[in-house]
Amino acid sequence: MTNTAGSAQTFGARTWLLRDLPYAAMLALALGGIVLTGFRAPRRITTGWRWRSLLLITVISGWRRIETASERLQLVLTQVLHWAAFVIAMWLMFLPEVRAS
Repeated sequence: MTNTAGSAQTFGARTWLLRDLPYAAMLALALGGIVLTGFRAPRRITTGWRWRSLLLITVISGWRRIETASERLQLVLTQVLHWAAFVIAMWLMFLPEVRAS
């Protein structure tokens, strides 16, 4: 006697995990960055690899849902502009004029 409900449930859980794995990885990287920032001096932390990883995860997770080349170009352009705006906002936050006030 086989348990078809159990195998269907396992398949559903595996599919869900694979589908949502990029988002779990992004959450882990973000939380890891918060923890590292809390325990280390801000000058010694190199977070460039973490931000590049987040950018790569966002592009890869959206890439598999897109079929045409123009939509893929739009995805890449949107993500690059989004992350560039984020980097510029962080740069502005750490300007000496802003930190002094």
